[in-house]
Amino acid sequence: MILLNKMKALVKKIEMDFLMPGKLWCVLYHNFSQQQSRLQNHFVILFLITITIMVICGYAKEYCMAYLSMLLHELGHTFTAAFFGNSVNFIKISPFGFKAEIEGKNIITERLIIYLCGPLTNILLFLISVIIASTFPYHKSIFTLIAYLNICLAVFNLLPVMPLDGGRIIFELACARLGSYKAHKYICYVSYVLSVFFIIVGCVLVSYNMANFCLVLIGIFILGELKSFKREVAIMNMKDVIYRRSRLLKKGIYPARDLVVVKTMRMGDIIRNLDFDRFHIIHVLDEDLKLLKVFTEQDIMDGVVKHSGDMTFEEFIMTDE
Repeated sequence: MILLNKMKALVKKIEMDFLMPGKLWCVLYHNFSQQQSRLQNHFVILFLITITIMVICGYAKEYCMAYLSMLLHELGHTFTAAFFGNSVNFIKISPFGFKAEIEGKNIITERLIIYLCGPLTNILLFLISVIIASTFPYHKSIFTLIAYLNICLAVFNLLPVMPLDGGRIIFELACARLGSYKAHKYICYVSYVLSVFFIIVGCVLVSYNMANFCLVLIGIFILGELKSFKREVAIMNMKDVIYRRSRLLKKGIYPARDLVVVKTMRMGDIIRNLDFDRFHIIHVLDEDLKLLKVFTEQDIMDGVVKHSGDMTFEEFIMTDE
């Protein structure tokens, strides 16, 4: 609730300062928060199931060690984010680890560093554990286990799957070249394929060893996270557009991109094709491919807020005149 109030206050400030469609962003975030609350209830049930399975299979100690390693992994993200001036609003807990909700306006290089610092933390723990295991033979078994768990976590988190760090890194790089809408489609396709692969492999292996059921749970977890990721991308799109005006006014010069649309296209559809870190000029054509009018992305955003995303460009031109 505190986070939602902060978000509303931030949206109000942006709307007053930059005359941007902050109300639309607030609605998207409110819906996203409701979806996250429902998913959190599912995670509680999944958490109990996971713990029960680990205890029955005799892997309670390994699970606790892995969970502690995942906590340190997430702290690697949060400390790096704080170093770059971000605020960590809360950390969501699930059976498969932690997810920090980080708020800030970082450039792509800083975001990539933040994502990488989680796996790098696990690699550091792996190296420390190997050194301790080789130096103190009496504690070799426990630190060998910690080393094994952390190197597995590092490799696993670098897979190109949402919501893992590897998936977020690929998404950021794809956003810079393709825009968030196309990048979202690409990373979701890869994530769906790999999650189904985890589920199938887990079902095959479970007949030999019950502990491999965790692969099935991981696949289900990824599928569940992809639903919330869709809303997260919608918020990210709006946030990029909102902050783009302030960045443009601050720099005084900004890279641009031209888009050509036919007059029958809906204005809401064009928003999904906006690139990250580009200001857009939209050229509207009639059925004979003759130019009717030119809009900026600011005109489109104002039109969506004032009218509707379902309004066509032809209808918008008529109201604009």
